[in-house]
Amino acid sequence: MEGSDKPLIGFYTSRAVRAASAEQAVEKAKESVLAVWQTEEYVRANSGNLPKLDATEVERISFWRSLKIPNAGHTLYADE
Repeated sequence: MEGSDKPLIGFYTSRAVRAASAEQAVEKAKESVLAVWQTEEYVRANSGNLPKLDATEVERISFWRSLKIPNAGHTLYADE
């Protein structure tokens, strides 16, 4: 990150998916993130491996609330 000597080590993002179970939701969310990761925009800037993705929370939400989730973007974080 600009102005920091600490390397970026990860990111947070949110995804809303339709799934029959929490396990299926995690897999669909991971597929969504990896699909973005492999687009031209990220491939050009990416010199590392594919990200290791872990779900920290799975929550059932209403259809209407799911429409408000952008399913894009991320927040980077550095090593502590």
